[in-house]
Amino acid sequence: MVEDVSIPLTAHANPHWRGIAGHGASVQSRRIGRERIQDFGHDNRIGLLTGSIIPAQVYYKAQKLRTMLRQQILDA
Repeated sequence: MVEDVSIPLTAHANPHWRGIAGHGASVQSRRIGRERIQDFGHDNRIGLLTGSIIPAQVYYKAQKLRTMLRQQILDA
């Protein structure tokens, strides 16, 4: 049996993912160094470069939203 459930925070999932993925990209960028950035494809370069400018507050809020979204999914 399939039933519909409401998970309102899914509307914010994409921005939340970008905040967390940006942080990972920033960490990866520091690990590989900017001198090797040309070794990556266009989309990966964009992710690496933008990840380095995402403020810590955005990452923190994205982590909080992830926790809330997870709870909504578990409660559904």
